[in-house]
Amino acid sequence: MELILKNGEPDVKTDLAACYGIQAEKILRIAGGTVGRTYCIDNRYLLKIYDTDTAVGKLGLQRLPVWVQVLERLQESGLRDRICRPVRTAEDGLFYVHDRIAGALFSFIPGEAVGYGRPYTGEELRQLSRIVKELHSIPGEAFADICPAEAFELPFCDALKRLLLSETGGLPEAFRKEAEGEREMLLGRMKTLREEARELKEEKLPFVLCHTDIHGGNLIRDPQGKLWLIDWENVMLAPKEADLFSFCEEDYANLFCENADERALRYYLLRRDLEDIQEFLDSVLNGEYDRAGQEEVLSHMKRIIGHMKLIKE
Repeated sequence: MELILKNGEPDVKTDLAACYGIQAEKILRIAGGTVGRTYCIDNRYLLKIYDTDTAVGKLGLQRLPVWVQVLERLQESGLRDRICRPVRTAEDGLFYVHDRIAGALFSFIPGEAVGYGRPYTGEELRQLSRIVKELHSIPGEAFADICPAEAFELPFCDALKRLLLSETGGLPEAFRKEAEGEREMLLGRMKTLREEARELKEEKLPFVLCHTDIHGGNLIRDPQGKLWLIDWENVMLAPKEADLFSFCEEDYANLFCENADERALRYYLLRRDLEDIQEFLDSVLNGEYDRAGQEEVLSHMKRIIGHMKLIKE
């Protein structure tokens, strides 16, 4: 983390005072994340904000009212000691919006992300299995009034197809080469994804509450060794495989449930990769990243494309 409030950063200190009555002394920008910006406030709070002038920021604002309500309601569940707590604004709201900024404040979880690139330890798997099983024990109807439900619709595929076929000339050179070089592979994967979506919709798998983005970057290990699940921006009602797909390549999925649907696991794995590619390219095309941001996004994009090539047809 690094001390911020430099040129180009939002006036976080003023927002905290105006919206929460908090006089912050130490504000740290936490690196990572491609949808919004995250700040640690006096080692007591975590502030997540979105720039609603950007495409990804608009998407973040669209999702924000859902996941903050879910987190607040989950404070009454067995997950309350594994998730952060939303902090209400001075006007008793769960988030705030002004000008081009939307934000929400949460209790701060000290520790570090479990991270990528290594197998989970036995203890991490035990804790993660408890979290996932507790989450999936919550029936979908308990959150049906606030949470979107899986419809197996793929609107991002149309946007990605259009971009690949007619808009790559507007991308920076490195992105253009990557997109054009992988065009046929990406178009083929989208065709496969559409076919699997139709088949899964007909299967009518049971829905549970799903985080949909469980991975080492969203798992915080606190100083006592306890794991916490963060970043609930994509929460929805869906088949349990929407949470398990990120574990299936390491053969962990069966540790969290029995009889996972292999087709559903493959569908969610491929969908996440393609949706990320579309969001990255669209944001770059719209000029929403500086040079450093572009380099980070290009690295993510290459990693995802490499991963996609390994998914079995």
